[in-house]
Amino acid sequence: MLRSELPDLHFGTLNHCLWQAEQAECTRHLPEAERGAPLIGACQPARCRNSAVTAAHAPIWLAEQHDLTERLRDRRLLAARRAALRARLDDIKPITTALTQDLCMTVSPASGASLRAAMARLLAGQPQRTDGALTKENLAREAGVSHATVHRATGVLAEWNAQVTRPIRRTPSEVARDDTITALRTQLTQVRGHARELQGRLDALATVTANLYAENLHLRRRLTVKPPPRPRPGRLPADSEAEAPEDGEARRYFKPSLAATSELTSLRAPDDAQR
Repeated sequence: MLRSELPDLHFGTLNHCLWQAEQAECTRHLPEAERGAPLIGACQPARCRNSAVTAAHAPIWLAEQHDLTERLRDRRLLAARRAALRARLDDIKPITTALTQDLCMTVSPASGASLRAAMARLLAGQPQRTDGALTKENLAREAGVSHATVHRATGVLAEWNAQVTRPIRRTPSEVARDDTITALRTQLTQVRGHARELQGRLDALATVTANLYAENLHLRRRLTVKPPPRPRPGRLPADSEAEAPEDGEARRYFKPSLAATSELTSLRAPDDAQR
């Protein structure tokens, strides 16, 4: 039936193409002779009337919307790059909005709102009824709905799969382990801060010790300076005008030489003979 109604139907990963040449956006700028088949690489699902996006394509579109939103939060983006990302986000928003509205018709509005609120709490790390693991079971418990309701809410599940690419399952022992690791990391941060403080004090003490050592070395050098030499015994001071020493001092400092002693003996010999 599809082949009879749509003989040129093309199935794709992002969308399905109903292919009618007069409505195609991908071949609009080509000559009429070259518009015989769609250009899959140039497809514009948000603008082309030949495009058909179904629930099977929803996870891809929602994932792209999430990725673009996260990249636009980067403040280091250049103006031109930011404008291109915004233009792409504006193109896919109509598709994701329509997909979300169509897919949420399978559950009641209250259940859909509960699931979205539960998903927001789990993604923010603020669970109220579960251990915080990013699983569909916890999504149902956090929202207070059954597992069947979660699986009927295909729109919510599409958004969940787009943001939680790898669900994390944690057992109670793993939760306790993660809490212990967090406490140890906090303690390690405190110990490192205390170590930095002690290192600062040690550096200050090293500086004071170096200054004291330099002062001590200077004082030692001053104490080891030799006093001026004392005059040698038997010689007069270098100053010619110095006074002659007294008898006691002469005997102390001056020792007569052998020649002087011989001369003194020869002078005293006649006196002794006369006596």
